[in-house]
Amino acid sequence: MGTRGNFIPSGGFSEYKYKTLSTLQDNIKMIIYQNDKESSSTPQFSNSPNAIYAVVGKTKRGEYMLKYLGFYDENRMIYKSIDFNHKHNEKIPHLHKWFDADKNLVDGYNLTKEEKIIADRVLKEVKVYNETKIFKI
Repeated sequence: MGTRGNFIPSGGFSEYKYKTLSTLQDNIKMIIYQNDKESSSTPQFSNSPNAIYAVVGKTKRGEYMLKYLGFYDENRMIYKSIDFNHKHNEKIPHLHKWFDADKNLVDGYNLTKEEKIIADRVLKEVKVYNETKIFKI
């Protein structure tokens, strides 16, 4: 499954690269790499159908930051992702549409209203955590 093979198609983690920090409304799971030194990306597959994963990382000051949101279909395969940590076509954040899990994707788009609402909710949760050091679970 390559370097992005963090989940097996039948469900569950094939390698424990991520851990869940929190589960937000609408079953959005906030996850982080187990090893802070690894660079993170959105997993190819989710543990459950129609999931949303918020991938966070740590800054040099030890604060959490939202890096990606991954959206998964009924087969648990990623179909779109939002990137927060770099520009694409001069856009931050920006949306990628996936054609398969091996990152056959289309260039960065602007976010829809619904995607902005989800992104704002997750960004707010990350901010609350950085202020209180408590994730809602």
